[in-house]
Amino acid sequence: MVSPNITIGERGETPEILIEGKARKVGKDPARRRKLIFSFGAVLQEGEAYDSPRVKAQIGPVATMVLHDAMEAQNYGSLLGEFAGSGAPDPGLEQLFREYRALYESYTPTDARYLTLHKGHLMFVRPEEGRFVTADLIRTLTSSGTAPELRDRIRRLKEAGYDEVVVQVTPGCEVMIDEWARVFEIV
Repeated sequence: MVSPNITIGERGETPEILIEGKARKVGKDPARRRKLIFSFGAVLQEGEAYDSPRVKAQIGPVATMVLHDAMEAQNYGSLLGEFAGSGAPDPGLEQLFREYRALYESYTPTDARYLTLHKGHLMFVRPEEGRFVTADLIRTLTSSGTAPELRDRIRRLKEAGYDEVVVQVTPGCEVMIDEWARVFEIV
């Protein structure tokens, strides 16, 4: 379920209301549509740290993607579009965002920083980005957790009406397929 705090549209409609209205407009029954959510996360082993080398390899590219978006949002808009928050980043991550901004502003040419910024986007963490992929960043910005934690989250999504969860698999980390399959088996 989309957060009830998110409103879009001229009258402050929720995304759910807008989607249902658009479905009705084209003659579709909103109750019959599938609801899916695209998720980015790693399945942590019991006792594994959010910043273990294995987890960082699997989900670090996603965490840095959020940093990429934050750098470009002021110039180009957020990849989250109307679902993007308008507030400041999590206070615990504010310094990390400032430091990443300094890295971003060092990219040249200045009118094409995006070329460097998006190298490896969703595939790998560039060497100069590695220090930004912290346990706090992964915990806060991804859907990572142990199998029981992820099972419980997916059950809550199911209770909220979602039919499907799609998970991003990082290239070179295909073991994620089996790890997530084990989570889905216990839902």
